[in-house]
Amino acid sequence: MASCLLYKWQSGWGLPSVSPACIQVEAYLRFAAADFAVESCDYTHTSPTGHQPAVDTSGEIVADDEAYQSARLIIQHLQQQTKDIDADLSDSDRADLIAFRTLVQNDLEPATQYTLWCEADSFSKHTQVKYGHGMPFPLNYILPRMHQFHVWQMLKLTTAEQIYTSLADAYAAIAERLSASDGDYFFGGTPSSLDALLYGHLAFHQAAPVTSPEIRHQISQHPVLRKYVDRISKDVFQRPVPFASASMSQEWQRRADAAASGSRGAAENKHTKAEEELSSKGKIWIGFAAAAVIAFGLFSGQYISIGFEEDLEEDEDL
Repeated sequence: MASCLLYKWQSGWGLPSVSPACIQVEAYLRFAAADFAVESCDYTHTSPTGHQPAVDTSGEIVADDEAYQSARLIIQHLQQQTKDIDADLSDSDRADLIAFRTLVQNDLEPATQYTLWCEADSFSKHTQVKYGHGMPFPLNYILPRMHQFHVWQMLKLTTAEQIYTSLADAYAAIAERLSASDGDYFFGGTPSSLDALLYGHLAFHQAAPVTSPEIRHQISQHPVLRKYVDRISKDVFQRPVPFASASMSQEWQRRADAAASGSRGAAENKHTKAEEELSSKGKIWIGFAAAAVIAFGLFSGQYISIGFEEDLEEDEDL
């Protein structure tokens, strides 16, 4: 029997999971050669915490209601309970790990969150379909929309251009450091926890059809990043990750052309009309949606986790 059970969002888009945070945890488990099993979830209530990723190690369940924080907590737990793959890093490498881990959190996470949840062109076509899969009506519509509002609330003080410009700078720094590595991984010939965090985002950016034109352009500018993803996908996951070529709307094509020509403002340096409407009307909509979810839970007897109370309280304090 496996000593660790990973609860993750289901696979899709050619990826081990449609959740980058779940990919991060699975990558760490594979890097550590841990004895683990996987429970693929297409509905939040199938996880014991109502959230993914989550791990159960001998009856101890570790998770958080925010996916990337959950991945970080789980990796820290696995370093203590299974194997610490960072144990042999030098002091200088540990300093670099902390610096680049902060870069991942500050620059890659917002870009991934934005392109997955806040890009109107891809949300209804891809995100809502995948994250609503397996849920009964009307939860398959309500819960993804609620999470979209949650992400928008977290990112509402920044614009798409700011987010994607920060990602471009981060990509350049990561590519430069990987090019200088004397092995297949960030710190040489053996993987680290940083490689798990990076792979989750980079593989998602390469394969997911929700990836914005600006991110796709940045991937094309750094072949070392694609080679890094392809190598880990083949050697560690034993499955190649495709380079998605999603069909683009006229607006995304315009942005793709602007990114390719080096024009700033490929993504507008302002909030879109749809985003402004989501911000102004979102609290009222979320109130009705939350009531619908609670009613569904009462009548069905299923536990549904709603992690938006803090957002609503913050709005009321403004």
